[in-house]
Amino acid sequence: MKVNRRGFKPLDIKVISTLLAPRLQQRLKQLMHYKIFSTAEITTQFEALAKLNRGEQISQRNKAELAAFLIISASARLDNPLRSNDSIHKYLEQLISNKEAYEEIDDLMLKWMGGGPSYLENMYIGEMWDSPFTELNLKDLELNPEVKSLLDVGCGAGMDAIFLAKNYPNLKVMAIDANPWNIKFMLDNLGSARLPNLEIRWTEAKKFLSTLSPESLDRILFKDFYTSDHFSDYFKLCHRLLKKGGMICSQGVEPGFPTIIKSTLSQ
Repeated sequence: MKVNRRGFKPLDIKVISTLLAPRLQQRLKQLMHYKIFSTAEITTQFEALAKLNRGEQISQRNKAELAAFLIISASARLDNPLRSNDSIHKYLEQLISNKEAYEEIDDLMLKWMGGGPSYLENMYIGEMWDSPFTELNLKDLELNPEVKSLLDVGCGAGMDAIFLAKNYPNLKVMAIDANPWNIKFMLDNLGSARLPNLEIRWTEAKKFLSTLSPESLDRILFKDFYTSDHFSDYFKLCHRLLKKGGMICSQGVEPGFPTIIKSTLSQ
C-alpha cells in the first residue's frame, strides 16, 4: 500500500471509521443527537474523504461540504485540535493522506473561518452557558408558559440558545448558523450535555426559513445577526412564520430597526 510523505497509508471508509471511533465517536453521536447530520450524511462525508485519499475527484461543492463537516466534527474536548494553525494541520493529517487533497481541504477550512486564524481565539468561548443575556433583555422575549418554540437565527457560538434550552426545558429551541466554525464552537460549549429540547442546524438562514411552515414559531431571535442583505428581507420571511401572539426579537441588526416586532395575527 502506497505511503505518502507524512507516512500515512491511504484509508478506506472502514479504516476511517475505525480510526475515528475512539476519538470522535462521542462527537458523532452529538451531531446526530442535535440533528446536525444524519447517519446517512455522516456516511456520505466519510465516503467523500475515502475518495480523496484514494486520489479520486469529488466536486468543489462536495469538498467545501467535507471541509465544513471536518470543522464541525472536530472535538476540542478530546485534544483541543483547533486552537492554532499547527493543531489544525495535525488534525487533518490524521484523516487525509493524499497531499493534494490535504492542502485543498486545509485551505477550504481556513476560508470557512472568514476572519482568518485569529478568528479562533476571538470565537472560542468555552463553557459560559449560564451567562445571562446582556444587551437583549431576557424579559423582552416574554417567555410565558404559552411560548413553546423559539428559533435563534445566526446563533454564533450558541450561548443564548444553550441558556434558553437549559433554563426553559419546556421550550423547543432551534439554533441555526451558516458558519461551520460557529456550530463547532457551540458543540464545544455544550460538552457532554444532551439537551432534549435543543436542535442545531448548519444552514443558510434564508434557505432554512423558506422551508418552515407558516405560523409555526412563537419567537424568532436575531441577536448580533450579520448579513450583507437587508434585514427587512429576513423580516418578510419570518413574519409569516409567527403564531398568534408571536414575536420577532432583534438586537444588533440594521440601525433603527425595532427591537420587538409582534405578530399582526389576531390576538
